Amino acid sequence: MYKLAAAHKDQELTADTTEVYRDLLKDLSPEEWGFAVKRCLMTKKWFPKISELLDAVREMKPSAAEMWAWLNKAAETGKKPEMDAATAAGLEAIGGWSYLCYTDVQKLSFSFKIFEDAFRRAQDGLGGGAVPAIEHRPLAISLCTCETGDCLLHLERAPGQLEEK
Repeated sequence: MYKLAAAHKDQELTADTTEVYRDLLKDLSPEEWGFAVKRCLMTKKWFPKISELLDAVREMKPSAAEMWAWLNKAAETGKKPEMDAATAAGLEAIGGWSYLCYTDVQKLSFSFKIFEDAFRRAQDGLGGGAVPAIEHRPLAISLCTCETGDCLLHLERAPGQLEEK
């Protein structure tokens, strides 16, 4: 906080303000804190908000989109890779490794937002309590016997579920 206060002498840094910043940024490593302070001093005209410091920390880490692409590439091989806590939290939020590997790409595209929210919350140290998991229902794959003959394959829900075509 000393560097920020020294660079922004127009900003009154009260004990309460310092306490709030310290409390919300306490989980940052010294490397992350140093990077965030330097980035904000170089790019911001005013004393940085907590969200601006966290955004600066995110710049030094892979984005949710980069990790999503990496996971999808790994899913093509079928081998689950080792991953950091934020990526694991995002993967768990969408339903886990099996869901990623065996879900149709078009349906999977809707899961990215859930992955991203959980990923960012985990990166920021906020946990994942508010992110709902996707409900999974077993699918049975069978050859289509539609009367129209328009398709070769259809998915149907396990007994008692609605059919999708």
